[in-house]
Amino acid sequence: MARKSAEDAAIPKMDRAEAAFAALNYAEAERLALDTYAEEKKAVPLDKLKLIEALDLAGSAASATRNDKAALTHFTDASKLTNKAADPIEWARVHYALATALIFHGEAAQAAALLHEVIAIRTTELGAEHPDTLTSRNNLAAALVEQRKYAEAEAELRAVLAICERMLGAEHPNTLASRSNLATAQAMQGKYAGAEAEIRAVLAIHARIQGAEHPNTLASRNNLANALGVQSKYAEAEAEHRAVLAIRERVLGAEHPDALASRNNLALALDAQDKYAAAEAEHRAVLAIRERVLGAEHPDVARSCYLLALCVNMQAKKAEALLFAQRALGIRRKNFGEGHPDTKRAEALVKRLEKPMTWQIVVFTILVGGWVGVAWCRSRFRSKKRKPA
Repeated sequence: MARKSAEDAAIPKMDRAEAAFAALNYAEAERLALDTYAEEKKAVPLDKLKLIEALDLAGSAASATRNDKAALTHFTDASKLTNKAADPIEWARVHYALATALIFHGEAAQAAALLHEVIAIRTTELGAEHPDTLTSRNNLAAALVEQRKYAEAEAELRAVLAICERMLGAEHPNTLASRSNLATAQAMQGKYAGAEAEIRAVLAIHARIQGAEHPNTLASRNNLANALGVQSKYAEAEAEHRAVLAIRERVLGAEHPDALASRNNLALALDAQDKYAAAEAEHRAVLAIRERVLGAEHPDVARSCYLLALCVNMQAKKAEALLFAQRALGIRRKNFGEGHPDTKRAEALVKRLEKPMTWQIVVFTILVGGWVGVAWCRSRFRSKKRKPA
């Protein structure tokens, strides 16, 4: 139904954009939303709320395809149309989306500053225990993690979790998301045993309530595999990633982003065990699918190129590694800009590979691409129309 609505020219463009988004046709959703914005700019009198609505949808669609630069542009434009004094809740909603886009774009410090303002407004207008206030605090913790302020992030998440448990109960999805986020902050501080215990507890609840094949259950299993990996339990991590991959491929299809993420994580588990040939095969398979499905310059293609560069370099294929690294760098510069952390990592790898060396040591981390179950992931990114998020 959503797909048909998106294609029906008799339906208003904004409604078609919403339908395209619901049908996961994000490129079309962004195009229609921007067309709507262009048309609404010519309207007399000007309706700023309609302009904001169009830009909000365009930003959400761009974010869903990992076009972080475009998402940041759309949300920045939307933020300029808001008025904190006249409508503080709307200001907070739009700036929450902008802050989330800033996190994805690697500008966590600026995001944290905005989120402090958003939290202050939502606490005053909606209350300290309102879901939107708590979601804002969760994202603040994400910004703190990106700045490596792990202790601050953990304290924030523990405070949010305590409220969620009291207000919503131990098994509410928001409570479980907060526990997953807490596990992330613990792992980043080297508290691996605590992180693993937290993840196992969340996983048990998801499996019991939602079933073994529910996306939340699989995300928790992915997180568990990552937690095992950082504790050097590589064989266990590999087995867990293989199990999650098998379910995701069967339920979602081999080309679904979650299935490809599992193959990536499996390849990293193989890398960590020095099974480089097997890891390389997985990386190449993922790259081929991403190129075909997403296009040659998608950020996920850059990610695959970056990981392949690391993998083939460990096999003394330095010339080929440099080619993959250079390609990753070019895509990231185009999509993210020079200052983005991912761009800087690719640039550092290129420089390292360009130097004449008699040996190379590359440190892999199983956390690359991990923790997909956290509450601030893209799947929870989109705010609802005209309602606080």
